[in-house]
Formats: sequence, structure tokens, C-alpha cells
Amino acid sequence: MKKKMRLLLMGCILLLPLVGCTNDSSSKESDVVITTESISEEPPRETEEILLDNETTEETEEITIESVVEEELPAAFDFILNNIYDSLQLDPTTEEIRCVHFSTGIQEAVLSSETAEERMKAIAYCVKDVNEDGVDELLILDAIYPEPGNVRILDMYTIVEGTPVRVIEGWARSRYYLLDDGMIYNSGSGGAAYSMEELLSFEAGTYKLTSRELYFTYPKNDDMNDVAFYYSADGVYDVSVATEISADDFQAFYNDCESKIVIFEAKTFDLFK
Repeated sequence: MKKKMRLLLMGCILLLPLVGCTNDSSSKESDVVITTESISEEPPRETEEILLDNETTEETEEITIESVVEEELPAAFDFILNNIYDSLQLDPTTEEIRCVHFSTGIQEAVLSSETAEERMKAIAYCVKDVNEDGVDELLILDAIYPEPGNVRILDMYTIVEGTPVRVIEGWARSRYYLLDDGMIYNSGSGGAAYSMEELLSFEAGTYKLTSRELYFTYPKNDDMNDVAFYYSADGVYDVSVATEISADDFQAFYNDCESKIVIFEAKTFDLFK
């Protein structure tokens, strides 16, 4: 009987480790399952956040780019530039150019150019708010003369109620320049005895230039061998109401205007398209 009791106790002792192992294994399986579920749920939330961030960034960039393009080149100016570009493909010495935007000044500037490529490099353009009234002006410039180029204004347009209006139309005997003080300088000539140097303002909200100072020459006699120099504060070209000045005063005004001429950051028409 004692022997049987010993065997039974030994059997129970042997079974105890097996029961402990079984419980421990079950606990570990439960931990693994919980951990797996936690990892499988997290990535989708991270992926969704990344996609949303990317979508928001792309939309912001597109809006910014469109805004810059519209400010730099309004549709009204784009129409004018396209007309000039197409006209530059034609030879003005042999072909008739029917384009109101292909002005006398442009024709003179490209007259010595033999090819379309040369003509496109002879003319430049830029968009600038000249009078700082919030409305951009389109400037067509002589790109090769006088040096260093991009200074002489051949044409200037502004926009009035959505329509482009020409403010300046320059040519060889009536040359326009922007000065660093915001004034417009016009240097003109009607012949050897008739020269004119004038300062004009381009007031905000307007589409016309206003004369501020006028210096001019006029012959003293009919044979025009001798000329006198005059100053008019109100821009009236009339000897009877102007003040006679010295040749030095006339030259000083000319030199002062020349020293203030602005050079534009412009593109030649070969870069337009």
C-alpha cells in the first residue's frame, strides 16, 4: 500500500511542470496577438496623413504660380505682344505689315535687321508699374540703340477699364526715357534749329503724360543760322510766353536728364515664345 502511495505522489510531482508550461504558453500567445493587432492598425492612419499633407502642398503651389503669371503678363498685354511677335516675322522693307501695334518707332528700330531673328533681338519688352498706381504698364523698348540698350521707350501701354491704351509712341525724332525719379524724359527734334527737351509726369490713375518743364531752341532769324534757348514752366512751345535762357542752362538740363535714365530688365522678342 505504501508503495502505491509513493508512485501516485511521484506521478503528481511529474505532472506539475507540465501544467505550468501549458499556462505560460497560452499567456505568450495572447501577448503576440495583441501586439500584432496594434501594428496592423497604425500604418493606415500614418499613410492617410501623409497623402493629405501632399495634396494640400500641391494645391498651394499651383495657386501661387498662377498668381505670379497673371501679375507679370495681363491678357491685354499678351495680345499686343503676340501681334508684335507675328509682325517681326515679316520684312518691313518688302512686306506690308497691318498691325496697329507695329509702330513707327518699332519699324525704325528693325529697319537695318535682315532676318526675323535679328528683328526679334532688336526689340525688347517688359511689364512695370511705372507710376506705382497698382496698374502695370507694358513697355516696348529699343534693345540695341542707344547703348547699353533697353532704355529708349518705343511704346508704352497702360490698362484702362480692361482695355490697353497707348500712352507713349516714340520714334527717332521723339525719344522717350524713364528717369530714376519717376519722371518721363522726352528728347525731340524738328530740324537743326528746332530741338526740345521736356520733362513729363505720368500721374497715378491717368493714361496721359503731363508736361512739367520744357526747354527748347528756336531760330533768331529767318535764315536759321543763329538759335536762341528758351524755358517754359508749363510746357507751352511758344517763344512769346517762354523765358530765354543761356546755352549753358539748356545743356545742364540735358546732362541732368541723361544721367538719370533707367535701364530696364527686359526680354527680347526671341525669348517671348
